[in-house]
Amino acid sequence: MTGHDRISIALATYNGGRYVRQQLDSIQHQTHQNFIIHVCDDGSRDNTLDVIRSHELYQQGKVRLYPGKGGLGAMKNFRRTIACCEDDYIALCDQDDYWVPEKLERLLNEVNAHEQGGATPVLAFSDLEIVDAVLGPLYPSFYRASIKSSAASQPEDFVVSNHIPGCAMLFNRALKQLMEPMPDDIRMHDWWIAMIAAHSGKIAYVDMPLIKYRQHGNNTVGVPGILRKRLLPDSLLCLRGYPTGHKHSRMMLTALKNFCQRHQSDNTDFLRVIRGEAGMLSKLSLMRRARNGERKLLSCAIWWMV
Repeated sequence: MTGHDRISIALATYNGGRYVRQQLDSIQHQTHQNFIIHVCDDGSRDNTLDVIRSHELYQQGKVRLYPGKGGLGAMKNFRRTIACCEDDYIALCDQDDYWVPEKLERLLNEVNAHEQGGATPVLAFSDLEIVDAVLGPLYPSFYRASIKSSAASQPEDFVVSNHIPGCAMLFNRALKQLMEPMPDDIRMHDWWIAMIAAHSGKIAYVDMPLIKYRQHGNNTVGVPGILRKRLLPDSLLCLRGYPTGHKHSRMMLTALKNFCQRHQSDNTDFLRVIRGEAGMLSKLSLMRRARNGERKLLSCAIWWMV
């Protein structure tokens, strides 16, 4: 079964044997069953590959497995996995989460509602329920518990940081074609995908937790600023992250400027700011309306040096 509604699921694995079976189980129980899972493994030393090969989805031919030698890291392994996806729709998948049954169906419907027959690059994402290592509930909403914003949809919202976890994303082929090749020198793949969608396409939000977002101490990226949105000491301490935050922001903006040299852009005010061609008032105006997803002091410090 293929068809225009088939979804390529990009699952990047590394030493995920403890949780990956549950993730595959949750995919197996999706209400939308037209999918193929591409698994790129980054040289796992545990039983990850054995768990995948023993799963019913693999035995049914719904999993394509690409073992690797290791050493890529999360971003480059996901980039390799996304490159394997050839269908009209792509969903990113972490090895340690758990999807609710309607995840693919609801996100696909949201993309379909905005893509104008597939011509418009569209990224849809959902809220996430934060759970512990055994899927016990911690917080019902990622966006109400963290300092990230579900309303982030413009390129200035993604200057300081990313708001959209990759595991919550589903996007169409038009966006995939636009955002590839993915630059080598960026912080994370999902930040780049969200930035290009905000800059050159459309971002749509499903206000419903469609993922159980597992927190277990070994997450590549956890939940930023969880339930500590207004604590002054924490706001001051966050400035210790300025060197790293500024570095990652500059890398992202450099990659975006290179992208804009190859693709026409209507975001002239934003481009003038990141190219250093705008005055301070224009930069301040853009900064004030941006949803930064980090502490205010840290966000202002990073914007000041843009």
